[in-house]
This record gives sequence, C-alpha cells and structure tokens, in this order.
Amino acid sequence: GLWHLQTMSCNACDSCPNTNTRYLGTHLNIKSDTCPEGSVAGITKLRTDATSGKYEPVVWNTGDYFAEGIDDPYIYAIESETDCYEAFNLPLIGDDDEIKVTLNCESIECVFRHDVRFKCYKTGVLLTDEGDGGGVQVMSDIDDTIVCPSPQCISKSECLLDSRSVKAFIAGKDNRLEHHEFYPGVGEMMLGLARGPKADMQDDPKFHPTKAIFLSARPREASSFLAMDQSSGLNLYLENVGDRVNMTFGANVDRSMYGTALDGTSYTEMGETKAKSYNDIGTRLPNTRFVFLGDNGQGDVCAAQSMLESDNGDQLVAVLIHKTGDR
Repeated sequence: GLWHLQTMSCNACDSCPNTNTRYLGTHLNIKSDTCPEGSVAGITKLRTDATSGKYEPVVWNTGDYFAEGIDDPYIYAIESETDCYEAFNLPLIGDDDEIKVTLNCESIECVFRHDVRFKCYKTGVLLTDEGDGGGVQVMSDIDDTIVCPSPQCISKSECLLDSRSVKAFIAGKDNRLEHHEFYPGVGEMMLGLARGPKADMQDDPKFHPTKAIFLSARPREASSFLAMDQSSGLNLYLENVGDRVNMTFGANVDRSMYGTALDGTSYTEMGETKAKSYNDIGTRLPNTRFVFLGDNGQGDVCAAQSMLESDNGDQLVAVLIHKTGDR
C-alpha cells in the first residue's frame, strides 16, 4: 500500500527556506540523517512547489538494506506532474533508519522550493528498553507460519501442471486452510510483540512498533514470482492490522531475506540459511531484541537452535513455533 498523504490543497511555498534548480530527467534528493539503532526515520513537515516546471515527488526509503536488491525500496507516497505538493496528515513514520523525498523534474527546467523536516522515532526494541515496556523486532518465516500454502499436489511433477500449485508446493506443506489464508490472529500477535507489554497502558506510547522482518525459505533465485513487495497480500494484511488500531505496521519488505535454491529440499540447509540471515541482521543491530516465529517444517526448529547458539544468541529473547499437522 501507499501512505495516503492528504494533498488536496497546496499552499505556495513562499516561506520555504530552500531553493534548487534541476533539469528534465534529473532529480533532487532530500534525505534524513541516519537515525541510531532502536529508532526509525520519519517526516514531520513536507512542503514543496516549483515556480517553474512540473515534477514528481516521491517519498521512499533509501534502498541501502540487508536484502539483496530483489525490489525497489518501499514507496510511501508518489504523485506525477504537479507544481505543488504539501502533506497534512503527518508525521509519516518510516520503517528504517533513513527516509528521503525525491523531486523528479518532468519539465525542461524545474525551480524547486521546499521545506522538509525529519525526526527519529524510538521503537523500544533495544536491550535497555525492556524495562520501559518496549517491544521487540519480530522476525518470522512466512509459509506454514503466517499463511497456509495449502498445496494440492504431492510431487513436483504433479505440481508443474499448475502454476499456483507449484508455488504452494515450494512454499510449504500445511493444507488445513485455504490457499494463502492467514492463520487466525497471527497479525495481531505480531503487532502485540512489536508494541510491547505496556503499549495499551499509555495514552501517548513512547515507542513506535517496528515492521516485521521475514526470513523465508523461498529461494531468492525465484524472486520474480515468490518475492514479497509492498503490494503483496502479506504486507497489505499486516498494514490493515495496524490500521485497525491506528498504528503504522506492516512487512519490512526492504529488510526481509530469502533462502537459496542451493538449499534444495534439505530442511537443515534451509534452517542454516535463515540462521545466517539472523546473524547478519543481529551483527548490524547488536543492541536489538528479537523474537523468531517459525513452524515445525522447512528447518525453522533447526534455524532457531542455530540462532540461539550463535554469537548473537542473547539477543533472541523468544522463539515461537507453529505446529503444522502431525509433524
């Protein structure tokens, strides 16, 4: 989904402190400072116009993430061929340590005026935040954990006759629900973990929940049809969970990580790949508390054991395993 910035009316940016000129096919980037670990970047003021030319404003992430370039950075808002753009329903709180506004010039010459202000918002995931009721950074598997793949075939050769079936077969094994049906209450549980135990006791919560990071066994080599982006059903489902309680939530599609076809069908190899992904993130965020959600298929139990035994094991404060079927 896109952040729905209210821009029905736009006041001329006569008092805006900054002016820049760009030409057709070029752009101006206005980027936040890098927020410290345990916080995310947001926008508290966004006013732009062009005294000459038309432009396309884009509010999005910077793209410097743990993922391997599977998709473009998350876009919060975009509008084409305008000469004035002002946001009213702020703050816009992002999901990473940087956020930027890009003004793409769509005319021979664009003379931009702008006033964009940023702020860092605490997430409560630091080891030192636990006593204040902070939440955790949720890391989760997808298939058999969040959604039911429900494959309708029992072998690869049988699945190849139906594109939907082969996707489901690669993804997981559970067929107790409909194809891609979300397990009841899983989104609310993830948001609760991210918010922390004291969130509902505070009129003005001091922490903002982090979006969930996904560690999937889906092979990155099949990203063209298995990768998750911001328009995917999983992200839209989690965003809707947040919307119902007036919170910004969703899937952190830029940081989510995938498996590899080299893992084959070995659950041990799948688990080790997820554990390596966890260690990469834990090393870059050494003061963050994590919870891992998985299932008893495709190596998640092995993954959790490796995570707990790793150098970053102390950061993993809980593991929740979804039992699928009789396994």
